[in-house]
Amino acid sequence: MGILTGPEIRRLAEGGVGANGDQRERIVIRPFDPAKCGPNSYDVHLGDTFKVYFLVPGGQLPAFDPLSPPKTLEYPIPPEGHVLRPGILYLASTLEYTETHGLVPRLEGRSSVARGGLKVHLTAGFGDDGFCGHWTLELEATHPFRVRAGMKIAQLCYTTLTGERQPYTGRYQNQGSAPVASKFHES
Repeated sequence: MGILTGPEIRRLAEGGVGANGDQRERIVIRPFDPAKCGPNSYDVHLGDTFKVYFLVPGGQLPAFDPLSPPKTLEYPIPPEGHVLRPGILYLASTLEYTETHGLVPRLEGRSSVARGGLKVHLTAGFGDDGFCGHWTLELEATHPFRVRAGMKIAQLCYTTLTGERQPYTGRYQNQGSAPVASKFHES
């Protein structure tokens, strides 16, 4: 397995064939801007809404029960941004819609965002061959952190596959632009 370079990501996102001639290797990013390709990744941006798990009066979060459908509240991110508070998990999504075929995508936080105290995923940064949709982000701030819709928030990198493909067809396939809460209860 190897990691794709920025120029290879660009070539595949612009409709090219994989470096080894494999026509199954495809990347779709909408909107796509070649200037967002880095040395080994593609920059993605924060969408315009976030969700939080429902708080009870007094600002307390009831215990999360993975076997029950979670209750969430969705909020738009205002033009001046929104300050994320420590101790709350915010679900957000990428502005970009992506598809990955014949490769494995991985979402990683940008170092500048991390150095400011914001995590963009807890443990769910790994994608699957065949995933199509907007990425849901699990935002967690170590101290108050202002986010704005459209800001660079993370980067996607891609690795090659070895072995027979088994494209993803799971319950998070074709996610829309709104963040998606846990679907563990559907297991």
